[in-house]
Amino acid sequence: MKNSLSEDDTKFINYLAFDDLQTEYITKKKELYHHLDQKYKQEEQSLRNKKLEGIELDKDHRMVLNACIFPFSQEGPLAKFGYYFIRASPLSELEISNLDFLLFHPDPDTYAIFGEAKGQVNDAQRVVDQTKKRMKLVYDKQYYIKQNYFKNLNSELEFVLGVWMSYQTEIVKTVQRKGGEIKVWGTGPQINTMKPELSFVRPWVQSEPIGKTMFHKDRSLNQELANIETSWDYKSIFPDSHIFAKLSLLAWIREKEDGSFELSDLLEIVKQELDYLEDERIQKETEHILTIGEETGFIEKVPNKSNNYKIISRAKKADSREEEIKKKWINFSIAKDNEAERKEELLKLQEKFKEKRSKRKTLSEYS
Repeated sequence: MKNSLSEDDTKFINYLAFDDLQTEYITKKKELYHHLDQKYKQEEQSLRNKKLEGIELDKDHRMVLNACIFPFSQEGPLAKFGYYFIRASPLSELEISNLDFLLFHPDPDTYAIFGEAKGQVNDAQRVVDQTKKRMKLVYDKQYYIKQNYFKNLNSELEFVLGVWMSYQTEIVKTVQRKGGEIKVWGTGPQINTMKPELSFVRPWVQSEPIGKTMFHKDRSLNQELANIETSWDYKSIFPDSHIFAKLSLLAWIREKEDGSFELSDLLEIVKQELDYLEDERIQKETEHILTIGEETGFIEKVPNKSNNYKIISRAKKADSREEEIKKKWINFSIAKDNEAERKEELLKLQEKFKEKRSKRKTLSEYS
């Protein structure tokens, strides 16, 4: 990182007016930047590990989310029972904390299933409490939901919490202890084939009023959703996925003979993944991927062609390019964090010098 003075910093130094304050400020700023640079060097591996952990957590989450929605997709085994996968991240367009997916059953009694997927459960009570808070948001916005998603104001709402099978027992007990209302689904590998499966998890005490609220209104769903085959990679990305997952779509682009690709090439891939979203949002997601792709240095614009890009990589295979994107994103993200901390600490330093400056007056200020 360069220690050269920005225009704003030059203005601040001029504001200090006094030579000794200016010299002290420049010295303190250099010391601050040196300290931060040393800190980042010492913590570099730890920072990289945290970034990798974030990527893995998102992957875990996407796998559970895929497991929950695939059976209800057009090619899924439960589509024949009249269920539809409406969208992932419902209400995200309102920029509020939202659940992960929305399913809909139109006949004979219409109702919608909102689901939350959890790849890791370190605290079952916190997960259940968070889900219940998001359920309340759904109830608050149910008129908007019914008007914008399935045009049926008489639909009843149900809520699901999808987790890995290793967490399902703890989650069921916690939901029952916290008043029920949430249905629990578990996913994991089939014992014989190791293929992904999904099951509705029955509550421990089924006869109690609370236990009854943990069953779906549709009895056939309670019965059919048992060790049913599913997919952990049905969709590569979702609206709220980690930016690395979205950037990875760049690895699958087929370039032209001159090594370039167009915005429309990526747009088509994003549209396949997010086909339930509005065109405007798909366009926005695509443009965001391209912007971050440029900032990380994985792609660059082709001169004199505004919608043409070139991948900066010697690798030709998609998986190798994906690893390259991961490294570039981690470097970019750490540098961005470093820059943000620099700005924050510099503002604190400037506040201290503002206080020193306020206690002095120049000759013109005296007059």
